[in-house]
Amino acid sequence: MMNFSFLGATRSAAGTELVYPRQKVVATAKYFKAQAIDMVHIDYKDLKSLEKYSLEGAAMGFTGERHISSDTLMPSSITSLDCAITT
Repeated sequence: MMNFSFLGATRSAAGTELVYPRQKVVATAKYFKAQAIDMVHIDYKDLKSLEKYSLEGAAMGFTGERHISSDTLMPSSITSLDCAITT
């Protein structure tokens, strides 16, 4: 579990505490006619949860997602790849 004490919340596996902030990102991006890119999916080894999370994000209106791939993890740096959400 991640510590989100500054928000007054603890990160759950379901991520229900992040529904409102994620929807606000979508609404704000759409208002400014920008792409809504979902937050990083950090459990890069669990492809099933990545798929579930991506489909959930697409249903919310996100047009893309960032994730960390095991292929991009290097001892000296961490990079991320853009992933298109396909439905």
